[in-house]
Formats: sequence, structure tokens, C-alpha cells
Amino acid sequence: MAILPVADYIPSTKVMDAAALLHNTPMDWVEGTQECILVLDSCGAILALNQAAERILGQTSNAVNGQPLSAIHPQLARQISRREDEADFVHEIRLDEADESRVFEISVSRLSAGNEQNAHQIAVLRNVTERIQQEAQLRSSEAYYRVLTENSTDIIIIVSGDGTILYVSSALERILGRTSAEVVSTNALEFFHPEDGDKLMASLAESLQAANISSAFSARIRNQAGQWRVLECVANNLLDNSALKGIVINARDITERAEAEAALRDSEERYRLHFSNVGDVIFSCDTRLNLQTASPSFERHLGYKPEELVGRSLLELPFWMPDQREPVRMFFQDILGGTTVAHQQQQLFSRCGTAKTVEISGNPVSREGQIIGVICVARDITERKKAEDQVKASLQEKEILLKEIHHRVKNNLQIICSLLNLQSNTIDDPQSLAQFQDSQNRIRSMALIHERLYRSNDLGRIDFGAYLSDLAASLVQAYRRQAQNTRLAVKADSVMLDIDTAIPCGLIVNELVSNALKHAFPDGRTGTVGVELRDDPAAEHYSLVVWDDGVGIAADRIDQFTSSLGLQLVHSLAHQLDGTVELGSGSGTRLEIKFARRSVKEV
Repeated sequence: MAILPVADYIPSTKVMDAAALLHNTPMDWVEGTQECILVLDSCGAILALNQAAERILGQTSNAVNGQPLSAIHPQLARQISRREDEADFVHEIRLDEADESRVFEISVSRLSAGNEQNAHQIAVLRNVTERIQQEAQLRSSEAYYRVLTENSTDIIIIVSGDGTILYVSSALERILGRTSAEVVSTNALEFFHPEDGDKLMASLAESLQAANISSAFSARIRNQAGQWRVLECVANNLLDNSALKGIVINARDITERAEAEAALRDSEERYRLHFSNVGDVIFSCDTRLNLQTASPSFERHLGYKPEELVGRSLLELPFWMPDQREPVRMFFQDILGGTTVAHQQQQLFSRCGTAKTVEISGNPVSREGQIIGVICVARDITERKKAEDQVKASLQEKEILLKEIHHRVKNNLQIICSLLNLQSNTIDDPQSLAQFQDSQNRIRSMALIHERLYRSNDLGRIDFGAYLSDLAASLVQAYRRQAQNTRLAVKADSVMLDIDTAIPCGLIVNELVSNALKHAFPDGRTGTVGVELRDDPAAEHYSLVVWDDGVGIAADRIDQFTSSLGLQLVHSLAHQLDGTVELGSGSGTRLEIKFARRSVKEV
């Protein structure tokens, strides 16, 4: 409210001059106003003042009349005299009173009584301290909220009722790269994703229904680079607010959060699908063994719905066999102790009473280093168990049949040996008799292999090292007359050979040991026949050596020796083994057969 001109306080009359007004008119006409009014002469002496002015000067009108204002209130006098060159002026002044400083709006006008030199002044002061304080507070408040608005991490948008953007905060440029000048006066729908425009219109429509109604929605808004960002918006109708006159939208960029939430929803959906459709039974319990979760497969396998079981103690669930409750309790206690238990078989009863064989694996569940429960996976292996039992029964049956076959082959070979022995009793020719005996020994070496396979737990392989000791002893017994002064030395590593490898090896040893017993020690000489089987893991073959320290082979008889039937048989058998035969030099006789490791299987 501006200060009134002096003419509004002094009645206008054409016949009154200023002097008459000052001396003859009482001050009653200004006592009712709040403004302070002083009348000064040309020298600055006080001619008249109202009660409001008395309060400023601190003295009554009678006490100050005629006195210079500079003597009564120097500060006020200086403010009035600052612009004596101006006929009329209005400005603000600050007057100090005690500990308080007050601001006045002052208007000074000159009144002339016909002589400019005798012109008087009327000063009108209005106390505007409160207004100034309010204006300062308003400016401070506006600055405060402007700083908050401009530095807010949220975008603040004000739109009109028809969606025209009236204002945007500086966060718009930080978040979307768009300046205020680009968007103000445009329609907000221009920046929203086409699919989300309806959300904005619905929110605005909802806000327009009544003042101060807030509505929330999320929408995609295109940034300066053309990318879509997800904003979470809250619209508030302040159209009736005289300061704003619009709908205020607070928008927060939640793009990363929305992406994380979408990824979480996808993950949860995948987990739910896996959990709901997995064939195995999945369940978890707390440290008190109370069931917390159970997959829907519980009903498929055992006939119990998960909701029937969740919350109950695992040990009290109806599908455990009575005598298994204690082992089950120990199973879960081991897991709660931090041990992972895998593939433990249990017998369960389904709701209809059918026995089920399940394989349970359990793991402890930890949080911040503390075990808080157990999660288990149980797989129904009832059909697999039946199949395994059938396979075991079938294998056992086949093992029995194979043992019977080996036993019968061994018996048949022994029968052949016996027939040859009977036949040899009718032969008088020593050479023919020796051939019969060699044939018997060969058959006996094969029979011995079938005998070992029959007695072995592994029907496919025999320990060839142990077999060599038995075979050599059998040959010494067969040639006991020639070998009465001969010592036998067998040194063999434990090597497992299948039947297709063992029989050729046995026949080779039979030929070479028989030959040594018959020819290495003529005329009752003493000596040693050795058999060695060496296993060198670094090599690609095994080494089978038969040696003696007898008379050896004369140089003129080597061709005869190598062309003999026995050595030809050795070469033929070594070829079956992908092996080689080497004749050693020096005293006695030494033959080494090397055959491929691929033909054998180790223990």
C-alpha cells in the first residue's frame, strides 16, 4: 500500500492559504490515521505533529512545538533534509530506536503561503517494518525453495489442465538432457512413450476431479539421445493455488530400478516354473526341522499336497517308515552341523500305502555365516531300483552260467588230457610219445586258465602272475623225470589279463618252459629255469621272459631250433598278441616276448 499524498490529509480549499491552515486549523483531522505527520517551517522547526509522530519523537506536541527537529530527532531531520532541492519526494528511511531498527516510508511535500522562501514542509511517515520483514522472509523462502527445487534429484514439472508444460526444474537437463527452453509451452504428451500417453491423461483427469488429489503412475519418457527412460510420477492438482495454478508432477528416474525389478521378476518366474515343474521333490526346513517349503511334486510322488505338510515337523510327517525316524533325524542333524549329505536312500510310503525308494541329498542353508536351515532334493528311484535289482539278478545268473561254462570247458579239456594219456600207453615210439605229452601239457595250460576263471570273482580276467606260478609247477610235475635236478624261478608282477590274452601267453610259457626242461640240462645236470613277467607303466608293452642257465643252443643248431614246431607256435601266438620274439645271446637260453599293453587290463 503506497503512502497517500499530503493533499489527501489536508482539506483543499481555494480561499485557505497554508499559513492560515497551519495556525488556525486543529490537528484533529489527522489524529485518526496510523501515519506519522509532522509540519515543519522553512527552518526545520516543528509547527505541528499528530499522536503517531509523538510516539516516534518520544515527546508531546506541546513540548516540541517551535523546536528544531534536528534537536529532537537528529536522524529523522537528516533524512528529511537529504533532498531539500526536491520539491516533493518519497523514499524509505530506517530509524533506530533503542535495540530496534524500524523502516518507514516517508513522503515530504512543501506548502507555500505565497512566498517560496517561507515554504513549509509536511512529512508523512508510514511504518513499513513488518512489510519489509515479510518481503525479506518471502524472498528468503523463495530462494530456499528455489534451491531445493533446482537441486532436487527428482524432476518437478508443472502443467496446465490441458497438459501444456508451464515449468520444469533443472533436474530435467541432468536426467534427460533437455533444457527448460526446449519443453516449456509444449504439450507433455510429445515426450511420453505412445503406449504410456494414456497413463498421463488418466492421471491428469483424476487430478482435475478435485484439488489436492494425488495420483501416481510410471511412464517412459524419451531423453535427448532418443532413449526411453522410466520415470515414476506423482501428480498433484494445485490449479486452485494462486501461486502455481497448475498440476505439479514429481518425476523420479527409476530406469535402473525398473530394469532390476524386471530381471528379478523374470528370475522369480523362472525359479517358480522350475520349482513347480521339476520332477524331483524339493523341500526346506528350519533349524527346528519344521517344514518351510515343499514343491508341488510332493503330490505327484507321494500323494500329499504341500499345504498339508508345510509348518509341520519333518520327523512327524506320515510318509516315513517307523523304524527310519531316528536315522532320518541323524541325517538332518548332520546337515545342520554343516555337512553336505548326498545320495542317501530312504524308503517312504505314499498316501495310498505304496512303498517308494527315494534318494535324498541335503545341503545346509547359511546366512551371514550362520546356518539357518536345510534344503533337500529327493528323487524317486523306485523304478530305477527295480531295474537295478533285475540287472543284478540277471548278471548273477550270467555269472553262474559263465562259471559253469568255464568249469565244463576245464572238465572237457581234462577229459581230452586223460584220453591222450590213455592213448599214449599204446605207443612205443619215444618221439610219438613225446608229442602226445606236449599236446597234453598244452591242453592242461588252457584248462588251468579256465579253472582260475571259474574260481575268480572277475569272470573276464585272471591274475596272470599267480597263474604263471601254477603253470610252471604243473610243467615241472609233468617233466619230473627230466627236471629232477632243475630249480624253478618265477618272478611275475601282478597283471590282470583277459582270456583272449591269457591263453596265448599261457601256451607260449608252456612251450618255452617245456623245451627248457627237456633240453637245457642233459645227462642229469642241475640248473634253473626262470619265468618273468615285467610290468613297466612307462612302456607301451609288457615283457614276458623265459630263460635257463643250461647248455644253450650250439651255433650249428640255431636254424634247427628256430624252425622247430614249438618255436613256430610261439611266433604264431606272439603275433596274435601284436608282440615280438627276441632270442637272447650268452650262456644258456633266453627268449623275450614283448606284447602290447592295449591287449591287457591292469588291476
